[in-house]
Amino acid sequence: MTMNQRQLNEPPQAAAPSSPWSKRAALRLIQRACVLAGRERAVRLHIRQARLAARWALSDWPLEWTTFMDRGVLSFERRPARRPDVTFTWPSSAEFFRHVESGIEDPSLITEGESEACRVAGWVRVALLETLREVIKHPFDEKGQRLA
Repeated sequence: MTMNQRQLNEPPQAAAPSSPWSKRAALRLIQRACVLAGRERAVRLHIRQARLAARWALSDWPLEWTTFMDRGVLSFERRPARRPDVTFTWPSSAEFFRHVESGIEDPSLITEGESEACRVAGWVRVALLETLREVIKHPFDEKGQRLA
C-alpha cells in the first residue's frame, strides 16, 4: 500500500479547537468587553480628541470587527471597516485568547497604521483586552443572561 492509499483509507483527524469559544460566542464576549471598556473614564480621556477606526482580525477565523473612537465615545461594529486608521491582526484565535488570558504583550500581534493612531488605539486595545479577560471569567450581561 502506498502512502497516498494509506492516507485515503485513514479517517480524517479532527483539528484541535483553537479556542474554547465559537466565533459567535467570541464575538458576543468581545462586543460586551467593548461596551464595558467604553465606560471606563481612563479610556474616554485618552480618546477624547480622537476620531479613529480600528479593525481587529483573527486570521485563522474569518472574524473581523471594528471599534470606532469618536471624541471620547467608543463604539463597536461587527463588520470590518473599509478604510481603518489602525489594524490589529492576530495570526490565530489561539494566540489572541492566549494574549487575553496572559495579559502580556503578544509578539505575534501585527499592528498597521500611523504611529499617532496606533498610540491612541493602543490604549483602547489594552483596555479592551483587560476587560475581555474579566468578561471571559464572568460571561454574563447586565440582565444576568449568559453571553457564551
